[in-house]
Amino acid sequence: MSHTDGLMRTGFEKAEFVRRLERVGLDREQAEEHIAVLRDIAADNLVTKRDLARLDDRFISLEQRMTIKFGVMIGGAVGLLAALVKILGG
Repeated sequence: MSHTDGLMRTGFEKAEFVRRLERVGLDREQAEEHIAVLRDIAADNLVTKRDLARLDDRFISLEQRMTIKFGVMIGGAVGLLAALVKILGG
């Protein structure tokens, strides 16, 4: 799926856009060029549901890695504290 497919599903209707541009004085060629520019911009800037799903997956993976790292740090700190208590208190 391309980003421009997402543009079409957002309610963008080429024929209606052309009619509106023609109503304000553009000829058909100018109106169609405006549409081409809009599609080029959208292709580089629209975020699709697939993009968001990939991003969500990356955040889940990051969260899991951070949880593991935090757990290791806490475990290490507890182990170090226990060793210090044994050395200094025992």
